[in-house]
Amino acid sequence: MTPNVRLHIDQIAFHGFELLDRARIHAALETEFVRLFGEQGTPGGLAEPRHTPRLDAGRLCAAPDTTPEHLGAQLAQTIYSVFK
Repeated sequence: MTPNVRLHIDQIAFHGFELLDRARIHAALETEFVRLFGEQGTPGGLAEPRHTPRLDAGRLCAAPDTTPEHLGAQLAQTIYSVFK
């Protein structure tokens, strides 16, 4: 049976991005989480219900030509790896 995972991210700080880019980053983040959980399953750190009030996933540096979609996927991968 596949576990039901509910992941709630209250806030992510985006500095230097336009509003439209933020929406595209958010969409890519969600898409990548679905892919990661579907292909790799629930990470061990999320096997039991938990509340993490703050998670510092570090800084992501992006080249000027990095797309919002790439950045969203990179962010999802970073957050996912924290819970492995």
